[in-house]
Amino acid sequence: MQQVLSFVFFAVGLVMIVKGSDFFLDAVIWCAKILRIPEVIMGATVVSICTTLPELTVSTALALEGKTDMALGNAYGAITFNTGIILALLIIMLRPSIDKKKTLRQNALMLFGGIALSFLSGYLFGEFSRIIGCIFIGIFILYLIKNGFDAVQEAKDKEKAKEDQTRGEKIFKNIVLFAVGVLGIFFGAQLMVEHGTKIAEILGVPEMIIALTMTAVGTSLPELFTTLTAIRKKKSDISIGSALGANTINLFLIIGVASAVRPLPLEGAFLARLLPLTALIILIAFYPVFTKKERYPRHAGWLALCGYLVYVAALFVSDF
Repeated sequence: MQQVLSFVFFAVGLVMIVKGSDFFLDAVIWCAKILRIPEVIMGATVVSICTTLPELTVSTALALEGKTDMALGNAYGAITFNTGIILALLIIMLRPSIDKKKTLRQNALMLFGGIALSFLSGYLFGEFSRIIGCIFIGIFILYLIKNGFDAVQEAKDKEKAKEDQTRGEKIFKNIVLFAVGVLGIFFGAQLMVEHGTKIAEILGVPEMIIALTMTAVGTSLPELFTTLTAIRKKKSDISIGSALGANTINLFLIIGVASAVRPLPLEGAFLARLLPLTALIILIAFYPVFTKKERYPRHAGWLALCGYLVYVAALFVSDF
């Protein structure tokens, strides 16, 4: 009976995320238009922060419980899934234009710098210490401040929105859509993670693999369904910004908070195989922003997707 209920609650969580993503994205698109904020910046801040709430709560809770392997695996697994599946699908299906190259390049360099710091911390100390965690949180705060300044500058450079766009009923409607969407995404993800993990445990899967797959994928479902909704609505800028922002949050805020709570181990197969594969997938997905290309080449998406499949295969041959 308990196993049947796990499947039922898993399905309920899925429905909540699907509908919540739809409401949430509609509200964000409206907000970006009214505030004259570029969609890529809106995606990298508001969208990515809201859709990464499950990863933040889950990784922090796991760290508090002493399950440091799972806390680390959840955050890095989400980064890899965001890039190798979510962003790859966006590139393959829409071939989005590469606008705001400077912003995309800066965010990509932040990710590479964070992964380099992860390697350094792992090889020198064998863990993410509390000090490194606090440094990562500080970097994330600077990231938010910079995006805030960019948004203000962009808004100044654009024409003012029409008065009829700010009517009270539209504001109220979109606030409700935003709130309902966020709540649906958050609680739907919690149901899917909790009951998806139970299903995996029934099958006898090791904790680290659960964290890197079931938990990471489960907590990344808000980003996945937000991206699928954005693809349907032809809003690729929001999705690219969301993918970059979600990765930045997973790396600097979530790992930073979790390691500040309790040092996270960084050694063995994770450091030798999985972290390099994560770096490779990110490099494949984001190399076009450092070229003169005006649109993402479709092969970048396919290569990132193949990289993720190699990453998953490596999980099952690694000793955890």
